[in-house]
Amino acid sequence: MALQLGKLYSRVKEKCNDDEIELIAGEKGLDKVVRWMHMVEGVEIARFLEGDEVAFTTGIALKSDDELFELVREAYVRGASGIVINLGPYIRNIPQQIINFCNENSMPLFRMPWQAHMAHIMKFFAEEITMAEKRSLELISAVKNAINFSASYDLYVPTLEHYGYLPEWKYCIAVCECTTKTGGEVEQNLLENLMNGMEALMAMEIQNTVVFRIENQIVTLFCNTDDEHIETAINHVINALSPSLRETVNIYIGIGRNTKNVQCIHKTYSIAAKAAHLQKKREIEGKAAAYRSMGAQQLLLLLDEPEIMHEFYEETLEPLVKYDELNHTDLVGFMRSYFTYGGRVKETAEGMFLHRNSINYKLRKIEEILHCDFSDINAKLRILIAIEIMDLM
Repeated sequence: MALQLGKLYSRVKEKCNDDEIELIAGEKGLDKVVRWMHMVEGVEIARFLEGDEVAFTTGIALKSDDELFELVREAYVRGASGIVINLGPYIRNIPQQIINFCNENSMPLFRMPWQAHMAHIMKFFAEEITMAEKRSLELISAVKNAINFSASYDLYVPTLEHYGYLPEWKYCIAVCECTTKTGGEVEQNLLENLMNGMEALMAMEIQNTVVFRIENQIVTLFCNTDDEHIETAINHVINALSPSLRETVNIYIGIGRNTKNVQCIHKTYSIAAKAAHLQKKREIEGKAAAYRSMGAQQLLLLLDEPEIMHEFYEETLEPLVKYDELNHTDLVGFMRSYFTYGGRVKETAEGMFLHRNSINYKLRKIEEILHCDFSDINAKLRILIAIEIMDLM
């Protein structure tokens, strides 16, 4: 779970005297995530920052206020969460230009007097960041156990309760299935960067989320959050990801249903994973498919009997799929379009730019292959369901 700078600052202030560290600019950026901290005594060192760190400096290597400003600006460009300036023999005061820059860019700026002993403050930061990392790892392990071993309550309920996630709360999971633009597997470091970016952005949207990975999926657990808020937050986060990530990775998103309690977390994960897979099959990238908005498809997402689903597909649609493969046709694709236009010949002909006779010919051909009669609504319904199952398989 991401540790926000504002919470870190509050906890450190509780351990220190009021005058040991003080926020003087960039208050609007306190919702940024902190993953670690670094001493940064020069512009060149600042260029090694990787993002989400708090930078500390005494200014020992700086020769002017201009160099201090360049250091602060470089830390901001490199994605630092904030910067702590130690006032003393090397930096007598913080120029107004730097304060203005931090306010304009929501870059939290803290000052410390020399007598505060930076080593003590950094120790407090390290302790809080380490404890937050421990909490995150234990929560992630508990949620994974809730997904994989739902009947073994002792593997996850005590840990979730310990960190304030109550058994009677509603829980909902969103799954982002990621591929490269060519449909391949995403490199691990890129997937990790994507997850960290989503976690940091999600922390600004909704409290008490848990973000983690399961293979090529990025999974987010929401607690006591209504469906509309979840869907809005997910879409905001995906849209806010850096352009470089979005240009490299396809993200297919599914949102499960809110559970009745903690013991149903595995169900909301299963639904979200299936919905994300459907988005991938349909090549709908970057837009969430939410269980609450999926109509009759909800019934298929709730089914947990793959053998029965596969058997229904084989009996209903597989002959048409095999016919397409042997004859290089796309009658399954035609049926998709036919259903998209409400199963109406006129609208299908207009939408596909075909003559009505061509539509009727294709329908008769499909009736012949599948041994069915489209004058029977149940025949159409079976094929529609079979197409949905094919996408889920």
